[in-house]
Amino acid sequence: YEEDKRNIVASGNARLDRIEHLKPDRGRLLDVGCALGFFVELAIRRGWKGEGIEISEYASGWARNNLGIKVITGSFLNHNFKDEYFDAITMFYVLEHFVEVEKVIEKAYKILKQNGVLFLFLYFLFSYLSP
Repeated sequence: YEEDKRNIVASGNARLDRIEHLKPDRGRLLDVGCALGFFVELAIRRGWKGEGIEISEYASGWARNNLGIKVITGSFLNHNFKDEYFDAITMFYVLEHFVEVEKVIEKAYKILKQNGVLFLFLYFLFSYLSP
């Protein structure tokens, strides 16, 4: 994953361009499933107050130790965030890992400020079984 930083930053810049079109003032951004924190680091460089949450102890520790960014180790659904706190929440290829997707969306809505942005990328694999 470390070797893919260049690609992550390139796609991250394009994603932030879209988010900043909707939220030009930049505020608090939470990246759910932030992995090694490359997107959070990029958002901070672009003027956001960025932080992440990551279930992997290795990845969240790596982000804190190597990038010096705030990354919480744990599950998004189990962590207590302040209501109406974030201006933007990003979830890149992470939503499909949750069993209770509705609860994830409800929680994101609860911790987003009014007119906040939830930015999702999903990966779905469909299989077709023939008779």
